[in-house]
Amino acid sequence: AFIGAYRSAVSISTSVLTGIWNYPQVSGVSTSADLDDKNLYPLFGRTIPSDHGNAVPIIQYMHDVLGIKHLAVLNINDAYGNSFVKGLRMAAEVYAPDLFIHQAPVDGGLPAIQTALAS
Repeated sequence: AFIGAYRSAVSISTSVLTGIWNYPQVSGVSTSADLDDKNLYPLFGRTIPSDHGNAVPIIQYMHDVLGIKHLAVLNINDAYGNSFVKGLRMAAEVYAPDLFIHQAPVDGGLPAIQTALAS
């Protein structure tokens, strides 16, 4: 068996290989919901909820408690960041259908963040 990886983007790659070799892989921190696909990652498991599971209470709090109607999400443009935003959108469809979510994925450092914030 294999333990890891820390980042979902790494677990996605390694779990394909461990699955081919018929070894289970467990991560305590890779939360990308992409890893829930048992057809692609049959032997991957985790000890924490996926991003989609974490998104529901975030959306409920922002919408129901704070009254937010527009949400901008600045995220790293990788499996983790994009999956998290997908989970937020899925949760919003059910729990806050009037919430507008704008995604601004970032591929690099400070200049990319400044560009994303300006969009």
